[in-house]
Amino acid sequence: MLTSSRQTVILLICGILSGGIFSVSVYGTGGGLLTLFLPALPLALPGLAFSARHGLGASLIACALVALLLDSSFAILFLIAIACPVYYLLKKLLLQRGEEGAYEWYPVLTVLTEMTVIAAGIFMMFALFAANSDPQVPIAQMIWKATGNQLDNPDPQIAHAMQAIARDWSFLIYAFICWIWVLCLYGTLVFANTILSRNNMCLRESLAISENGLPLWLLAIIAIAVGLTVFEQGNDQFAGQTVFLILLLPYFLSGVASVQRYCRTFKSPSTCLTIFYFLLPFFPWVSVFLIARGFFSQIEDMRKSGEKANNH
Repeated sequence: MLTSSRQTVILLICGILSGGIFSVSVYGTGGGLLTLFLPALPLALPGLAFSARHGLGASLIACALVALLLDSSFAILFLIAIACPVYYLLKKLLLQRGEEGAYEWYPVLTVLTEMTVIAAGIFMMFALFAANSDPQVPIAQMIWKATGNQLDNPDPQIAHAMQAIARDWSFLIYAFICWIWVLCLYGTLVFANTILSRNNMCLRESLAISENGLPLWLLAIIAIAVGLTVFEQGNDQFAGQTVFLILLLPYFLSGVASVQRYCRTFKSPSTCLTIFYFLLPFFPWVSVFLIARGFFSQIEDMRKSGEKANNH
């Protein structure tokens, strides 16, 4: 085991590295996924190796460096988009809970479900309160900037097309951003844990997702989102549509875990998984099947829990 002083040195190095990567990413490339993936990796390393508290310390150092190199607004962005979510995931993933006299790690799927709900809340707060409470405006500006057009002198036909895309597809874009955000942060922690495990330094051996562990309260939130979608109009309906799509992520992950378990029964599971992940983006209906499989797994868990309660 490393001494406390060496842990502190590693914490300082990781915090400086994270803040530096974030600042260079924002200043040099405009951000993008680099601001989610790369800066989170140095924060996850001390957290998964020592404790969530060490990850928090590295995050605070990184925030201070970002404020020094850029400004306080970017430090707040780093805190909300990276530092706090990474610390939350570390804190939950390193928890143990008692099950029938034994202790087990907190289920990864349950943690990611909670993280998805938090992500939905953050993105919907941004969507509904930014740009004069019009959730379509930020998306329209983002699309407009991505196409290389100028907001102050738009072409009428292009402007009409961009407005139509923002009006009709904003909820899909918000949901997609949220999915990417959660998956990037989780992927970063998995990558960090893999590095540590190969050096016998990780606290938790595996961060793999099992197909079970979806909480019952998730169905209640989804029911509320469906109700807003069906019975409301305007921003309330938009919120319902977006939250519903965002909250399908845990079911998608549960379905992916089911496929992984099935592929391990073949002689060359790595080849099967490679083909599966390669074809997944090209066949959207497969994602629908995986989400349905996740719902089925939750129903099975509920049935087994009911039978267990009746037996007692």
